[in-house]
Amino acid sequence: MDCRPIALRVTELARISGIGKPAVSMALKGVANAPEKLELAGGKIVGILPETVQEFLLARGQSNLAKNSLIVLSTQTGGCGKTSSCINLAAAARRMTSRQSAIVLIDADSQASLSLQASGTAAGDDEPILLSWIEGKVKSVADLLTQVGENVWLIRSNLNNAFLDRAMGRPQLIKTAATKLVRELIDHFGAGTKILVDTPPQLSSIGQSFIVATAAMNQDEVGTLLVPIRLDDFGVKGAQIAISEANEVVNAFFNTSVKALCFVNGFDQRTKNSVRTLSAITRNPVLNDFLAPVAIRHSSEIARSIARRSSVFTDYKNATTIGADYMDLLLSALGCERDERTE
Repeated sequence: MDCRPIALRVTELARISGIGKPAVSMALKGVANAPEKLELAGGKIVGILPETVQEFLLARGQSNLAKNSLIVLSTQTGGCGKTSSCINLAAAARRMTSRQSAIVLIDADSQASLSLQASGTAAGDDEPILLSWIEGKVKSVADLLTQVGENVWLIRSNLNNAFLDRAMGRPQLIKTAATKLVRELIDHFGAGTKILVDTPPQLSSIGQSFIVATAAMNQDEVGTLLVPIRLDDFGVKGAQIAISEANEVVNAFFNTSVKALCFVNGFDQRTKNSVRTLSAITRNPVLNDFLAPVAIRHSSEIARSIARRSSVFTDYKNATTIGADYMDLLLSALGCERDERTE
């Protein structure tokens, strides 16, 4: 998976940290002679490497960036940008968090869209997949992993994952299966591991299991359900069902509510439909309480990135706005709200 460019520009770091560009440049002067921290050209900072970005943001209170994190993307409607969001959130994470911390993408959908976009191919029939894990046919999580970037890893899928619901026939597996996998991935990669999951676009046992896993994360970790909303009445209804069902399953096992964020995908303030649907979402008694402070705006760069099987950051000169949206969404999913990013 192509996450280039890895390095942030000074203007990007200034925006996400909530402080001015001159203040960022001044703060970075102390590391200007460290090539492993900055990219320089003619004595000027042209790029800030992920380790420096994380260090800078941690020093300003964004401690969640360094925590183990599980982000599960789930909804009940197709065509809402679940897979592309998973890819672009992972790419955003690679630009803002240390490359010593692993990023793991899990394709839990038998359509294997995430596998195709991140690695160019679905898993082979003889390759271990989630179904193999559930059935106890995998000795180590390492056997599931394919490297697709700088410490970015993928658990690929194929059509055989269509049998996951049958393999997870016992309710206890909904509570334990995904949680066990997440814990073993964190044990395998160590502190700061970021796990992003693309679930099937319907009610499924494996999707429920990963939602339960967000609630099972430790107090010093982050677990979030992200629900993309397609901008039509059907998409809004699908998101409402996703939140209601997630709350129901988490409450059944933990007697608590799910930690979730809904986000509008493809918003275009120039169109009446986008404005009308967003207004309907803010009036929806289920969705409004979970609405993220950021929307993913309409951008042709998303379609182009899907066609070239990369992230929107690959052609970043043409994707500055949409890239900023994904970075903001990631920070929100990790619990770094904008008012906490302003000095």
